[in-house]
Amino acid sequence: GGPNFSASLYKQCWEAIIAANSIFRTRFIWEAVSRPLQVVEKSIVLNWTEIDWSEKTAAVFDQDWKALLLAERQAPIDFTNRSSLMRFHLVRSSTRYYFAWTHHHILLDGTVKASSFVVTDSNSKF
Repeated sequence: GGPNFSASLYKQCWEAIIAANSIFRTRFIWEAVSRPLQVVEKSIVLNWTEIDWSEKTAAVFDQDWKALLLAERQAPIDFTNRSSLMRFHLVRSSTRYYFAWTHHHILLDGTVKASSFVVTDSNSKF
């Protein structure tokens, strides 16, 4: 996230990755149906948040960043919402950007290689 970093371009990269990989547009339905269903949406709206903490001191930023990550780990995933099996937070500090990608393990459980590919793909698209 140096001086040439574009938050909007980074978001566009993630939108392209999600458009190209159906697993990231997948949700699951099990209530009021005879058997569980996996639904792949044609498109989704990213659950994307951009936060500018560039005015915070390094110590306060670090504390707030850790609190955000903890809150993300504790926040429930809503399986009925088309876009909430994943959440994205792009946070600007005074010197760089930090990125948190939260996803339910049902999407990428045990697939460290897959999630590594996605991050590599987002960086190559960027």
